[in-house]
Amino acid sequence: MITVFPYVEINGVFTLPDETVKAVLYKMVHDGTFQIVFYEGMIKSEEDFLKLLKSKGNYPVFVYADGKIQGLAWLNDLKDNHATGHFCVFRESWGKTAREMGIEVLKYWFSFKNGDKSLFDVILGVTPSEYKPAVNFINEIGFKVLGEVPHVCYNAFTGKRGAATFSYCERFT
Repeated sequence: MITVFPYVEINGVFTLPDETVKAVLYKMVHDGTFQIVFYEGMIKSEEDFLKLLKSKGNYPVFVYADGKIQGLAWLNDLKDNHATGHFCVFRESWGKTAREMGIEVLKYWFSFKNGDKSLFDVILGVTPSEYKPAVNFINEIGFKVLGEVPHVCYNAFTGKRGAATFSYCERFT
């Protein structure tokens, strides 16, 4: 069973304790996904990670599969009827529940309302093209790839620039 769990502040307290969120960061490092998701090098510490997820411009969720956190995702860059989506799935879910997890996150995001109208019609994606499993994942969950643009992604871990795969997913009907 897949559960999308919003990470939000309610009455001054976030829905997951900081220690749990930090454990997710360490899981990403252990899985080798940290350098993929945060390739720009802006997130360097537990504090950076917590600050990112708690910032007003980001809307994170943790994804549970069979009662355990198996990934996270967040939206940012909200404008008009669209936002940019970011995903990270833990290694043990690859090829198993990853696709279902991604689709459930998209269903959750597309369920947001502004009055009686859907808030989002489109979720955008910018994925470093060198990360083929990530590009495959976005295809599997319903994103349409527009193509690659060279020299867009700066990888702080390699010190090199690479192409970005631009994609989008339209609201499910």
